[in-house]
Amino acid sequence: MPKNKLSAHQISVDRFWDNYLLILKKNAIPTNSTPYYRKHVEAYIKANKNTPLSTQTSQNIERYLNAKGRLPELKEWQFRQIADAIRLLFTELIQPQWSKSYDWFQWRAFARELEPDHPSLMRDADPGSLVAPSSNQHILRFRTNYAETHLAFVKTIRVRQMAVKTEKTYEQWIARFLRYCNWKEIDKLGVENIKSFLEYLAVSRKVSGSTQKVALNALIFLFREVLGRDVENILSFTRASSKQRIPTVLSVDEIKSLFEEKAIHDDDLSAGFGEVMLPVALARKLGAAAKSFSWQYVFPATRLALDHGTDKTRRHHIHESSLQKAIRNAAKKANITKRVTSHTLRHSFATHLLESGRIFV
Repeated sequence: MPKNKLSAHQISVDRFWDNYLLILKKNAIPTNSTPYYRKHVEAYIKANKNTPLSTQTSQNIERYLNAKGRLPELKEWQFRQIADAIRLLFTELIQPQWSKSYDWFQWRAFARELEPDHPSLMRDADPGSLVAPSSNQHILRFRTNYAETHLAFVKTIRVRQMAVKTEKTYEQWIARFLRYCNWKEIDKLGVENIKSFLEYLAVSRKVSGSTQKVALNALIFLFREVLGRDVENILSFTRASSKQRIPTVLSVDEIKSLFEEKAIHDDDLSAGFGEVMLPVALARKLGAAAKSFSWQYVFPATRLALDHGTDKTRRHHIHESSLQKAIRNAAKKANITKRVTSHTLRHSFATHLLESGRIFV
């Protein structure tokens, strides 16, 4: 290449990076993160070197980020940073027409990892680890100071196969109750202490009626089901006010505008992954069903993650908070002014079944 042409090429490259760095500064990307953003873009360009940036489509993005999402050593924050670096490249520098309407949100939001004590991971965790680690000092004190009662609580709730999320919620409320009672011996606590705690929640903490009811359920479970105590005379206490809300129902057209389907399971299988976690007994019975498409999550995460309980790399479902954010984001884009949540979809589904003449059996 002639010297003058080489210089012109280098000038163009330098201008490209100068413009990208200005975009990072305009978007308040921290200075110490700037080199990594540039590194991510360089890696993306290298992976798509045969296709000019100006002619690339969203399919190039999806192939690249799906491949990155299959790297188990890649941390959640790193994946988010890669997606953000590429987003800024296309939306503010290259600016192809499709980039403004493309759903960049999915790559950042759906990359969130499940916590070690998330129900999907804890439900069939190693039986040797009875409870998940906790940083909550009150829960830790409940587990330590009331070890026998806590063990009975866990065994009772597990034998009844109650939801893991219910177990976590009840444990939190019991710990808060014991703290309210100044960590007295469990044998010295009774109905009057429960009433006092519930009134404290309603009057002092001003919790909602539904929150107070959850606390009541947790304490009734502890005293009646675990400790075998009589709590029938617990109904006379100050109740928090409950807000009545009529369920939101979306029209069929509104629901259609919320969803976009994406299949990635086959690519996971070809990359040596594609296995979902099954309940232990079911996994023994069905064997290879863990890799069957019919057992995969309807809403998969955008990246694979290491399951520390089994040391296997899997694609879990997206974090529930990410789904809630995605639904709100989709409703906003679809210009739906109603209050839309995941429960809204359930109510809408039931309503449209009734309207279509279907019969619930």
